[in-house]
Amino acid sequence: MTQAKHITGPWITSVVFHDDRPATYAVHNKETAPDLVADYIPDEETAILIAAAPKLLAALIDRNGDLPPVQNGECRVCGREYFGDDIPDDGMCPSDDCPHTIARAAIAEAQPPDRMA
Repeated sequence: MTQAKHITGPWITSVVFHDDRPATYAVHNKETAPDLVADYIPDEETAILIAAAPKLLAALIDRNGDLPPVQNGECRVCGREYFGDDIPDDGMCPSDDCPHTIARAAIAEAQPPDRMA
């Protein structure tokens, strides 16, 4: 796996108070607070989700594993069976509602275009 190019974690949230408008939230590196990830986030829920993003992405990548999900004509994730010419050549489940397919799409959205597999 290639080295991450984003600000390394762990990321945490903090409240930012302003004189002229309501408080907002920021996300930054826990150990090196000046490494700001995002600021002017309007609500705490969004800030928490942003702060969790590196762990969520790592968990998805780990959960999907290195092997394609379709093995011996059956998707090991969603259980669909494929026969004959329907067996995907690349081993990737073509079903849009397969959790592996959904996770793969989310991982691709979270990667820069030059790092997508």
